[in-house]
Parts: sequence; structure tokens; C-alpha cells
Amino acid sequence: MRNALLFVFLAAAGCATGFDRGSLARELDDVPQQVSDADIEHNLSLRPMAKLPLRLGIYLSPYAGPGGGMWTEADKQKLLSLREDVKRSGLAADVFFISGLTVEPGATATELKRIRLAAARHGADAVLVVKAAVQVDDYVNPLSLLYLTIVGLWVVPGTHYDALFLVRGGLWDVRNEYLYMTAEAEGIGKRVGTPLWVRSKGAVDEARESAIKDFQEELRKRMNTLASDPRIPLESPRIR
Repeated sequence: MRNALLFVFLAAAGCATGFDRGSLARELDDVPQQVSDADIEHNLSLRPMAKLPLRLGIYLSPYAGPGGGMWTEADKQKLLSLREDVKRSGLAADVFFISGLTVEPGATATELKRIRLAAARHGADAVLVVKAAVQVDDYVNPLSLLYLTIVGLWVVPGTHYDALFLVRGGLWDVRNEYLYMTAEAEGIGKRVGTPLWVRSKGAVDEARESAIKDFQEELRKRMNTLASDPRIPLESPRIR
């Protein structure tokens, strides 16, 4: 029995598989739709319908993953911290979250259309849709051979958790689905320890915090540039 366990640990030691960024990115895509030349022509013809300063809604799309898969209050506050920047730039008069309670369930429309409807209910001119996905790679290193001893399970740092957190955002015109801008960032978190103490959640939390910080900075730059975009007219009549 001991020899069998030894073989298992030898086979497993150091087996980090790495991240599959392609599959992670696909998790963020909307339901595939058939695209025609008419669809392409329609999107090329779109022009901004909102006017500055915007009433800007933020919708955080739920994501699944280790560590709970939930946006934390700290995550929300980091995104809301952009409020004063975009107000100073003239891009937005107000920034607020779109409640998931107002998004219609069902598959009769794409997720984006349902989010736009919810944003319209909130009186938003534009909606920033934020999506995220997380992937965890867990493996052991050669020190895990010492897990064969009882003491090793408690003190030997032979177990690894690496986490990749990918976050994407797109700012859409609520009225006609014109795309104003996109932003993307990723973060990596790592944890190593004993199997009795280390958990994937620590790596996921670290990766998420890193990704959101970089995403926040990317949004700030993109939104400041957007505020001076000559294609977007000024002085919007507000939706009531």
C-alpha cells in the first residue's frame, strides 16, 4: 500500500497544467448568434444616441467559479470609485449599478438586450456590462512526497493553487446598442501550503483583486478619452 501511494505522489508531483485562456474567454461570450451581412451593415450604420453627460449604469454579470464566484462589496466600491473621475471629465452626470432584479429571465432575447432593458428601467443612457470568469490550476510539488508521513500533511508546503481571473467590460448605448468602448484585464493569484490549510479561495481572491485594479485603471483611461470623442453630442435630454 505504501509503495502504491508513493507511485501516486511521484506521478502527481510538479504536474501544473497551466491555464486555458481560450476556454476562459469563451465563458464570457454571449450565446452564439447567426450573423448575416445585414447585421454587419446595421452595426456599421449605428451612431451614438446618448448625449453627454451620460447617466451611466453598471451591470455586473454573475460569474461562476471557485471561491464563491460572487462580486464583493469591495469590488463594487472600486468600480464606483470611477464616479468622480467621469463626472470631472464630463462623460457622466451620474454612475450607478443596475440591479439584477430588473433583468428579465429567459432566452427570448440575448443577454445584452435584457440588460439594456433593465438599464432603460433605471433611466440610464449607457450601460457598462462587466463580465468575469475564473480558472484554477491545482497541483503538488515534489515536497508532497512527505505527505506520506502524518506530520508532513500539517507542515509541508507541497500543494499549489494558481488562479487566473479574467474581466471584460463593454459600454453600450441603451437605445440602439452602439458600442462606445471596451476594456479588459486579468489577474493571477497563487497560494502554496499544506493540504490541510491551503485553499483555492485565497488564490482566487488575489487574482480577482489584481484584475479589478487593472480593469479600473483601464476603464479610467478609456472613459477619459471617450469624454472628448467628437462623435458623442453634448447636452442630453434626460430619460425620466
